[in-house]
Amino acid sequence: MTRLAAALTLLLPTLWVSTAAAQPDSAALAARASFEAGVEAARAERWAEAATHFRASHEATPTPVATFNWIIALRHLQRFAQLLELADRFLQDAPEEPFASEREQVAALRAEAIPRVARVDWPALPVGAVVRVTRTDQDAPSTGARRWLAPGEYLVEATNEDGRRAAAVYSLEPGDQVRVELAWTSPTVEAEGGTSETSARPSGPPERSSSSAVAAAAASGSPWHRPAVLAMAGLVV
Repeated sequence: MTRLAAALTLLLPTLWVSTAAAQPDSAALAARASFEAGVEAARAERWAEAATHFRASHEATPTPVATFNWIIALRHLQRFAQLLELADRFLQDAPEEPFASEREQVAALRAEAIPRVARVDWPALPVGAVVRVTRTDQDAPSTGARRWLAPGEYLVEATNEDGRRAAAVYSLEPGDQVRVELAWTSPTVEAEGGTSETSARPSGPPERSSSSAVAAAAASGSPWHRPAVLAMAGLVV
């Protein structure tokens, strides 16, 4: 066992239980059961199953420990866009103590993931607007206004409370930095032969970063140092 594992063995169960204690008993029990199932799956390197369990634990009772383990599972699955969403949340919410080491690992994973995805900046949306982002080249579920997206082509659709709509298609590549532009239509109006409404696409290619640092990081292929998965009574190494 590494020095890090020895240091965390007795600390993490106390942190997890004390954090979960603020939640209803049923939620805490469900979160702990999912957490332990995730650790067992991680030990067997069943990372998709582990990610599912850690997500369930996080959703039942959010804790930095469950979030950290979920991030590690996503790295094994190379789901970099989702990893970044969680990493941003972890670095915002997890305190320096006792998570200094985990924060350092997550920051390193975040830096590694950024050149592998596209960063999307959104305009100020009207109150009540609903956004759907759907990947067009595969049968993927739609998402909301996410900051990070995997490379691919996406249909961005938005609907406002007053009936106005907007749509655009973006083709994203690793390292892209794109600002979404939405041209809102007028509410649907009656036209000869039925209703009509217009949609908008970007007038040109998306704005992309030309940073040499991003390009170099994407092409470097530097080795990944696998971090440990936190366990209730130790670490999975």
